[in-house]
Amino acid sequence: MRQHSVAPKPSVAPKPCRFGKSLGRVGAPLLCLSVVAAALIVETRESHELAAAGLSLLGPDLDADGLADSMEIVLRTSPDVVDSDFDLFHDLEEMARKSDPLDAGSTPETQQLGVGMFAYVENGILALHTAIYVRDGQMGALSFELGVVINGRPIKVAEQTYTEGTLAFFYPSPQNPSDAIVVLEMPVPEWIVDRLGKLSVYSIVRDTATGGAPPAVDVLNIAKQGDQTMQMLPAPAGMMPQHAGGVVYRPLSGDGSAPTNSTSQKICWQHLVPVGTNGTSIQYEVERANCEDFDSYCNEGECAAKVGTLVELPDPGRILGG
Repeated sequence: MRQHSVAPKPSVAPKPCRFGKSLGRVGAPLLCLSVVAAALIVETRESHELAAAGLSLLGPDLDADGLADSMEIVLRTSPDVVDSDFDLFHDLEEMARKSDPLDAGSTPETQQLGVGMFAYVENGILALHTAIYVRDGQMGALSFELGVVINGRPIKVAEQTYTEGTLAFFYPSPQNPSDAIVVLEMPVPEWIVDRLGKLSVYSIVRDTATGGAPPAVDVLNIAKQGDQTMQMLPAPAGMMPQHAGGVVYRPLSGDGSAPTNSTSQKICWQHLVPVGTNGTSIQYEVERANCEDFDSYCNEGECAAKVGTLVELPDPGRILGG
């Protein structure tokens, strides 16, 4: 097994900001990142206790890489190493630029903008994270949009709805310190997912300057499987080749423990067949569903019960076009 050494703290500390009021979980003096006139403006004054203590909105961040320890348990990255696959790109940057932080053969493509969404659940809170990568750190002409997809229709969330209690952190890229990574941490009550059964959230970053970079978009699909809150995502590279093209349900519990009715070292995998569209979403029928070998956990009965059901997944390109 590969041994991980504890990485040193970044030479340039992340600069935390605050939207409106905090939840009271972090009492450190914070800085300000605000959405003003549809532009993303980051103030880069020095941070204080929050960054020094390696804290995020909802928990500690041992390696101070912008991914809380509970988040790293969910992602299977290393909480004490900033670059889990040793490919010279830190885990956070890979999440923002949509490469695999667990695969050294997967590195970010050349791009000016990137956005990635990820989450974990702890103490009844869904910690929703959006990581934004900006080449050369030019943020003055950027706009940010957060929304949800309901019945195939993208609905933009009003800024005042999510800015209350949201924190933002600024990180320089370790590959190129002039590049910027901004992480938005948004607490969402888990009962919202319980009530809806499924929640699709999207983020869009646009360069509003003339001749600016192409926009970046990402969608986070969260669903309930039994009493567990899961993320639905493409089957990871670590699975067998026959699972390529399928989707898996990754548990979002931040403690990494398996429920008593689930099997460890398994994950719920589904083979989907497209059957239609609904607005910006593509409709699929679940053709096969099994608990397959993987570093996770799976409930055999709940996974198999999905066969024959319909699943709608928003299409990022359709969201941008719609």
